[in-house]
Amino acid sequence: MIPTTSVRSRQPVREPWSREKLYHERAIAIGQCIDLSTWKSYGSALNSYLNFVHIHNMPVKPTEDTLSFYVIFQCSLLKPDSVDTYLSGICHQLKPYFPTIRQMRKSSIVHHTLQGCMRLHGSPTSCKRALTLDDLSIVIAQTDHNSYDDCLFLAMILTGFFALLRLGEMTFPDEKSLHNWRKITRHSTVSISDDRYQFLTKPTASSKAIKLALFFDKGVAGQSMHAGGATSLAEHGVAPALIQVTGRWTSDSFLVYIRKNPVLMGSLIFPEHARCP
Repeated sequence: MIPTTSVRSRQPVREPWSREKLYHERAIAIGQCIDLSTWKSYGSALNSYLNFVHIHNMPVKPTEDTLSFYVIFQCSLLKPDSVDTYLSGICHQLKPYFPTIRQMRKSSIVHHTLQGCMRLHGSPTSCKRALTLDDLSIVIAQTDHNSYDDCLFLAMILTGFFALLRLGEMTFPDEKSLHNWRKITRHSTVSISDDRYQFLTKPTASSKAIKLALFFDKGVAGQSMHAGGATSLAEHGVAPALIQVTGRWTSDSFLVYIRKNPVLMGSLIFPEHARCP
């Protein structure tokens, strides 16, 4: 039976595509389903899996035992969280050849093996320190305002702090093969007005990370601007919903970027209880 609809609408006349063009365009779309940098990470994960089965004389075809043994082996070398990410990459790369690999990845033995390794080899999460307004004052005071590169760095750190941007959102990766112009706002889009400005350019990430190291210790990194901006907004009484929208977070995971004491966190999450009677 051919389905019909009771809604009348006039469809424009369009030329049909050939089957070859449909296959071609679909292949292009599938190739763009993940970012190039993610694709490279997934490739590295697959290489580690292929090397594991090779040195242990195991077949490439994944099984629950093979994946669980891979987890045990890799967790002795890497953090379990990294191994979990590697498994995702391996599944993505091998799925066209072994369609059931995701079911194997979710099997009880692989899941429990990874959970056990997280208990055995887990380590505390280390977060970089959030920048503060005092930190920004130090940078402004010590920056050579006659140097173009220093002024560019100053513009980036201030923009990253107040716009809740990460260093990676304002720079290109050092590796040229990962450069993606679609992620970069062109200079022709920069605009300045009395109450706002838009700024973005493409210096490499490492050059700006080195600049950060000149002013701060190793506790400060690219994401410190993101965390510092969110924390500063919270300290100044900005509602969590506005912080979430400004930082373009899709869930309440943004709360981990507000790195202050539990009292501040409590006043954000339960504002009605923080008010004095």
